[in-house]
Amino acid sequence: MDRIFRCSQGLEGVRFGDHRISSLIFADDVVLLAPLSLDLQHALGHFAAECEAARMRVSTSKLEAMVLNRKKVACTLQVGGEVLPQVQEFKYLRFLFTSEGRMDREIDRQIGAAAAVMRCMYRSFVVKKELTQKPKLSTYQSIYVPTLTYGHELWIMTERLLISSSSSSYTFIPVSPTQLHNLATPHPPPLTPLTIKEEEVNRLFKRLNTRKATGPDSVSPSLLKHCANQLSPVFTDIFNTSLETCHVPACFKTSAIVPVPKKTKITGLNDYRPVALTSVVMNSFERLMLSYLKDITDPLLDPLQFAYRANRSVDDAVNMALHFILQHLNSPGSYARILFVDFSSAFNTIIPALLRDKLFQLNVLDSMCSWITDFLTDRRQFVRLGTHVSDLQHISTGSPQGCVLSPLLCSIYTNGCTSGHQSVKLLKFADDTTLIGLISDGNESAYRGEIDRLVSWCSTNNLELNSLKTVEMTVDFRKNPALRPPVILCDSPVSSAKSFCFLGTTITKELKWEQNIRSLTKKAQQRMYFLRQLKKFLLPVKMLVNFYTAIIESVLTSSITVWFSVATARDKAKLQRVNHSAEKGQATEPTPTGADTEAKASPPQKKSAMEELFGDTFVMESDTDKTFSKTIKEEVASYRAASSMPVDDGSGGGRHPTM
Repeated sequence: MDRIFRCSQGLEGVRFGDHRISSLIFADDVVLLAPLSLDLQHALGHFAAECEAARMRVSTSKLEAMVLNRKKVACTLQVGGEVLPQVQEFKYLRFLFTSEGRMDREIDRQIGAAAAVMRCMYRSFVVKKELTQKPKLSTYQSIYVPTLTYGHELWIMTERLLISSSSSSYTFIPVSPTQLHNLATPHPPPLTPLTIKEEEVNRLFKRLNTRKATGPDSVSPSLLKHCANQLSPVFTDIFNTSLETCHVPACFKTSAIVPVPKKTKITGLNDYRPVALTSVVMNSFERLMLSYLKDITDPLLDPLQFAYRANRSVDDAVNMALHFILQHLNSPGSYARILFVDFSSAFNTIIPALLRDKLFQLNVLDSMCSWITDFLTDRRQFVRLGTHVSDLQHISTGSPQGCVLSPLLCSIYTNGCTSGHQSVKLLKFADDTTLIGLISDGNESAYRGEIDRLVSWCSTNNLELNSLKTVEMTVDFRKNPALRPPVILCDSPVSSAKSFCFLGTTITKELKWEQNIRSLTKKAQQRMYFLRQLKKFLLPVKMLVNFYTAIIESVLTSSITVWFSVATARDKAKLQRVNHSAEKGQATEPTPTGADTEAKASPPQKKSAMEELFGDTFVMESDTDKTFSKTIKEEVASYRAASSMPVDDGSGGGRHPTM
C-alpha cells in the first residue's frame, strides 16, 4: 500500500485547500481522485499496474464509479478491457455518499440507528424501577449518545467543503482492492433571472391573513384576498417590471415604525424595539423573493447559523453548544470559556453596499443584488405612537425589522463571521452570537485571538458590539481552577456571570438545570390562573386540554431535549406539581340522556381528578423516574417510530447531540 501511495503522489489530484490530493488510503481501502475523467483513467491504470506488481488482485466485478455532481454526468472507465458500472451512491468507511454530494440520506440513516438503540434501551432495562437516575444516565451517555453523535463532524463540515470547493466539474473516484467509485465537485446549476407568475401572486394573496394591520399605503389584506383574481394580473406586471428595472417603487419602501417594548419596565429608549409596519403588497412581493433567495443561498450559509433555516431550531443551537463543551471537558486539564456577544441594533446597521458584495459571493445574480440594494436604499419612514406621527425621514442604512426579507439578509450579512481556529466555535442564531473557547492546558491564545478577529470583523462591517450587555461564563470542572484574567472587549472588561439565559434556556457554569426548571415552573404556574378561570366558566374538557397543551405544557416542555435527560428527580417532581395543580376542580359533565342509562348500569372504574379533567391525556405515575406526562412519551415514541430505519452494520450517528 505504501508503494501504491508513493506512486500516486505524482498524479494530478483534486485541490483541497493549498494541497492537491490524488489518493486516500485507510488500511486496504484506497480512494483515487482526479479533476478529469482522462486523468482518473490514467491514475487507474497506474493503480492496476502497481497492484499487479505487488501481486494484489483487483476484483473488476466489484469495481464501481460515481461522479459527484448535481447533474447526471457520464463517466466511462475501463480496467482490463471491462467498463466499470457507474452508481449514484456508495458506502465508504460506514458513511453513505451520494452523487449529489449531500448528506441527507446518511443523516436519516444514522438517526434511524440511534432511534433503534433508544427503543431497545427503553424496552429492556432503562425504565426499570430498580435502576436509579445515575446508572440510567451512565448507560444513556455510553450507548445512545455515541451512536447519535457518530460522524457529526463530517455533516457539519459538508456545507463548508461545498463552498470552498471549485465551481468547475471534476471527478472523484475511491478505489480499493474490491471497490472503485467516482466523485466530482458539485457544480451549481446556471442561474436564471426570476420571473414571477400570476398563479404565484394569486395564491399568495388568497393566503393573506385578514387580521393583519394595513401598511402606510392603507391597502388592507382583506381587499387583496377577496379581489385576488382581479388584482393578481396587475401586481404580477408591477413585480416583474420592478425586477427587470432593478428598482422598487417608493410607495413600497415606506415604513411606519412602531416602538415595541422589549421588557415590562421601560427605563429608556433602548428598551424599545423599532418594528417596521410596511405595505401588505410589498410583504407579498418579499415572500416571493425570499423563496428564490433561500434556494440559492441556504446551501452556502454557515452551518453554525441556526436561525431562519429549515429543520433547525433554538434547541439545535443549544444542543450543539453543549455538545462542543461537554465533549471537550472529557479531556483532562481542560475548560471552556463562553462569550455571549450582544450587538447594538444589528438589523439597523447593515450597509447595502457591503450586503451586495456578500450576496454576489453566494452566487446571487447581479440583477438580484441590484434589486436588493435598491430595496434597502433611500427608504422613507416615520414613527407612529398612538395617534401621533413624526416627520418623514429618508434612510439608506439597515434592514427594517418587520420586513419579510430582513432575517435572511441579516444572516447573509453575518455569514462571514466565523471562527478560524478549530478550538474556538462560533454559533449564531440571527444576531445572537456565541463564542466558545475550548481551552486546554491553560492556553487561551486562540480564544483571545478569535475575539480580536470578531471585533475587527464587526468594525469592518459596521456592526457595533455592546460591551455592557456582552457576558462571559466559564465552565471548569477542575478541583482547583486558577484565576483567569477577564476578556477585554472594546477597551472594556467583560463581566463574568454564573448563569446566562442562552436562547431562552438558562445555563449555569456547573451545567445544572435547577435554575432553568425553576424558571419554567414559575411561568407555568402563573398561567395556571387562566386555566382555573376557564374551568369556572364550565368550558368543555377538550377545550381545557387544548388550552393546557398550548399555554402551559408548551412552557414546561421548552427546550426539553436539552435538559430533561439530565434533570434530577426533584426537578421533575417540580414539573409534575404543575400537573397536580390542574387536578383541582372538576369539569361539569353534561346531563345524561335516556341513551346513557344502560351504560350507567355498569359504572366505569373511578378515575383520578386529573383523568376526569383531561381524560386519558395525562396519567399520574408514582415512580419518580416516570413523572412526565403520557402525552410527551407518546410524542417521542411516535417520532422514533417515524424516524426509525434499518441498521446496516451497527454504525450510528445523528445531526445534533442530545443531553
